Amino acid sequence: MNTAILGFYYGIWGTLAYAAYYLSFLTGGKIIDSLRFQHGYTSVQGFLADRFGRWGTSCYNFVAGVRLVSEVFANLLVIGILFGAAGTESYTLAVLGLAAITLFYSMLGGLHGYTARPGACAEGQSHCHQSPSPGLRRVITAHQNHPHHIQQTASDVNLRA
Repeated sequence: MNTAILGFYYGIWGTLAYAAYYLSFLTGGKIIDSLRFQHGYTSVQGFLADRFGRWGTSCYNFVAGVRLVSEVFANLLVIGILFGAAGTESYTLAVLGLAAITLFYSMLGGLHGYTARPGACAEGQSHCHQSPSPGLRRVITAHQNHPHHIQQTASDVNLRA
């Protein structure tokens, strides 16, 4: 959908620019591979802390956070467009519904894996298993012990964290 929108407004150059954005993933992968396997760092944050101190890590985390928020809001708008024209009731309900789901998911720690995964996998492992966040763990445990109290526990997760 983004390619189509950029193509509509900017012609072939908008479409090519969006394709180039996806090619940047190869560059990023190569850089991270080099940091991990040639230089021995377990994360980008580890490299930045070693090279630029706390300021470098803070700047990187800020930019990653802005990018994450930008991606969430861009996807909300695209979902809205799928349900109706901007400003219509169906558009608004779709955007608000997905925003609520995303907020609930993040409150349970769903976005934790994006922002804090340094050293999540030991070298040589072909896959990783990350345990649920503390908030999600409480909800799962509460549901297993008292399935009828799941709504109360889920709403109280943020208060107890």
